[in-house]
Amino acid sequence: MHIDRRVNTAELQTDALSWIGHTGRHYRLLPESRTGFQLSERAVHVLIAGSEALWCGSAADIVADPQSRARFRAAMTGEVAVYRIEPPPDEDRRAMVGWDIMRGHPAESLLRAS
Repeated sequence: MHIDRRVNTAELQTDALSWIGHTGRHYRLLPESRTGFQLSERAVHVLIAGSEALWCGSAADIVADPQSRARFRAAMTGEVAVYRIEPPPDEDRRAMVGWDIMRGHPAESLLRAS
């Protein structure tokens, strides 16, 4: 089996992040190493700073969309955590999932608001 991303386990957090999209849908985000992750056509990654998603997409988004590429580059200049959506969305739902996640928040923020 071939794995298309390198993972530095020393830098990898162990807990998945529960994210609630704008629509109320829950997503499971798996942490990845900021220095070792590699974008691919299939995997969808999310760059998060604090409780804000700064970018969500795949390698295809960066190649095809100049705005996505600019957001990705800007996000990577700051302190961001890198996550991968698990399971990855179907290709025909990918844009909707990205929209939903970008307007969402971590599930933990609901607990703090109570």
